[in-house]
Order: sequence, then structure tokens, then C-alpha cells
Amino acid sequence: MLADAFQCDIAEVSPKKILVWADAHEWGKRTRFNRLTELRTLFNFAKTRGYYPREEDALAGIDIEWKNTAAIEVFTPDEMGRLLAVAKPEILPFLVIGAFAGLRSAGIARLDWSEVNLTRRFIEVTAAIAKTASRRIVPIGDNLVAWLAPYAKPSEPVCELVRPEKHAYDCTARKAKLKWKRNGLRHSFVCHRLAMIKDVARVALEAGNSPRMVFQHYREVVHEEQAAEWFAIVPPGARKIVPTGPTLPRPEHLSSGIS
Repeated sequence: MLADAFQCDIAEVSPKKILVWADAHEWGKRTRFNRLTELRTLFNFAKTRGYYPREEDALAGIDIEWKNTAAIEVFTPDEMGRLLAVAKPEILPFLVIGAFAGLRSAGIARLDWSEVNLTRRFIEVTAAIAKTASRRIVPIGDNLVAWLAPYAKPSEPVCELVRPEKHAYDCTARKAKLKWKRNGLRHSFVCHRLAMIKDVARVALEAGNSPRMVFQHYREVVHEEQAAEWFAIVPPGARKIVPTGPTLPRPEHLSSGIS
């Protein structure tokens, strides 16, 4: 697409040409942001190889800012219980890791059981599967241990479904007669975790996000009583859990060199 639009040497592509190209497309704000951000990455790479002048900014004067102002959606403890009650074994680890550890869907899809340590109670999110390309350690609470214990293996993928979130929508949410909420598992974890421990920096570290983002989008979405209910959701037959957020192991106690 870019090669068709700019049939010239990359050094000859000016901000004016890029603006004309961008304005010619009827993109939404998010798509425009994505396309221009990708283009900035391309020009930064070209600078490192000497293909584009280092002192020039190919996107100078072009507004590419975009902010997601849509309200986040979270599952209630009752809704989560209903989802898990009808979930099939092949999707259940995906659901509970998202809901009670806050990993992103793409990260869970690439997660291996060898990176889930139920004995020391942490999940290692390696740089290879993290969105931010930074390794982090995520603590595992009591209720998540109860959910994962029957499925844990020395290795093998945690979820072998090709598109687990679509499967969760098609085969789980519909069966539970619930609306599937995009990124709802992760959003729910962050909101409930923050309501429980009231530590923005710690939640940001566990979720692989910035404290500013956590404070801005997840603060006071749910109340403390809901958070207690959320982390008390356990499999049928398991003993009732009374979660006490601050007693969960802190990431820095589990491993060193976390980035």
C-alpha cells in the first residue's frame, strides 16, 4: 500500500505527502493512529540504516494522537461464576488466567504450562509473549490455584485453541446467556485487584501497564466488596476462600531481575 502511494525514494517522502495520503483515506481515528504510528516506525528504521535524514521528522506537523475514550467493560462476580459454570475444559484455563491473573488474551494463547508455577504461585510472562516485550512475574492467588491445579502439566500450551477469545464468546458466553465483553477478563482483573489492594504501582507491575493508565482507567470502577467476591470464586467442591490481597506474594519476592 505504501509502495503504491509513494513511488519514489524514501528520502523524498515529505510530511506534506504523508498528510495528503492519510487524508485521502476515510479511516476512523484509531485506524489513522495505527497507520501513522506504523509509518513513524518505518521511518525511524530507515534513519538507522541511513535511508532517511536523521534530523528530519517525516510526520512533522501531523496530528496522530488518539485516545480511547470508551468506557471499559468488566464482568461482575456473578457473571464470571456463570461463565465458569458452563466453560469446557479446553477454554477454562484461558478464562481463569485472564480473570484472576490479568494476562492479555494474546499472552495466554502463547503461554506454556512450564511458565505457570503453582508451587511458588506465580506466572512468568516472558518478553516473548508480553505486549510490552518486558518480562514480568504475576502472582497467583488462592482461587486461581484451585482452578488451575486439575489442568497443570510440566509443559505444553496452556490453551491450544487457535482463537480462544472467539471461542469464549461463541461457546461460553452464549451458553451462559451473557454478552461477551472484549478484553473483559483483563479489565475485570485490574479493576477488582486495584479495589482490593489499593496499590496502583503494584497492580500496574502485575498487569504490565503504566501506573498512569491504571489510575486513569481502572480506579473506583468496582468496590472492595465486589473485589472480595471476585477473588473468592472457586471451583465446585473447593473450600471457600476469603481473599486477603496484601498476603499474596509480591512479584519482587519471587524472582529478581524483573523488568
